[in-house]
Amino acid sequence: MGWDKRAQNIHSLLEAVQKLRPTVLIGASAQRGVFSEQVCRAMAVNAERPVIFALSNPTDKAECTAEEAYRWTDGRALYASGSPFPYVKMPDGSVRIPGQANNCYIFPGARAGRPRTPTRSERCD
Repeated sequence: MGWDKRAQNIHSLLEAVQKLRPTVLIGASAQRGVFSEQVCRAMAVNAERPVIFALSNPTDKAECTAEEAYRWTDGRALYASGSPFPYVKMPDGSVRIPGQANNCYIFPGARAGRPRTPTRSERCD
């Protein structure tokens, strides 16, 4: 993460979320659990409605489940996945409906939006 001086000495996703304070996480790692409870809770500190996109397929490879994202952010996450997840009933009785952001929709849009951000460089490793 040497492309951003704020990212020096960051060695985990949790540290990155805590120090860089992103409001959006996009997962495409196929690493189940990489969006851990601590990471999702830190995202909820950074944003009133943290955006959590666990896009890896199939569902057992998603970075977190819809239920986890909603539970760990007290229902505030804007969640989408690459595969369908069931509706989630919250402790207060409300229901959250996870979005599905198929790769053919999200990745071209994410790349098209890149020139419109203040980011000066990007890494592809």
